[in-house]
Amino acid sequence: MEINQDTQQLRLTNTSNKELVETLLQASLITRGQIEVAQQDRKEFPHLELEDILVLRGWLKSQTVDFFLNQWSQELKQKIKQPLGYYLKESALLSEDNLNKILEEQKQNHQDLRLGELAVKLGLIKQETIDFFLVHLVKNTSKSTPISSLNFLGIFRLSSRLN
Repeated sequence: MEINQDTQQLRLTNTSNKELVETLLQASLITRGQIEVAQQDRKEFPHLELEDILVLRGWLKSQTVDFFLNQWSQELKQKIKQPLGYYLKESALLSEDNLNKILEEQKQNHQDLRLGELAVKLGLIKQETIDFFLVHLVKNTSKSTPISSLNFLGIFRLSSRLN
């Protein structure tokens, strides 16, 4: 098994995290094939959790796993949602540099594109991942408004208030 440097916060317990894996799959952050490989690795390394193997293989950052393991369910319960950029940064899916790059690109060439659209266009994140965040964060806000018509959460214009 190839080991990635991102191994700071491994969880070495034997608890099951099926909900975490399903969330990561829904967000298109991992594939079923990666899960199958990780399950095979787990047989060889039974002291490691599945998500630890995903991090060790370099398929996810430990911060991303930690966000979805420890913070995501709380974020969903919040009545007032943060901009999309906040969640993408908190989950380590976009870095501060990525967000600044998007802001600069937005100012110079793409004032008509919103954060999520531009992040996808720049190849920084998958459209399915953006859609996952929007569906889950917007569904508690308005069940009757289609996502495509919402000017909410990061389909917003990125402002300098991200810091």
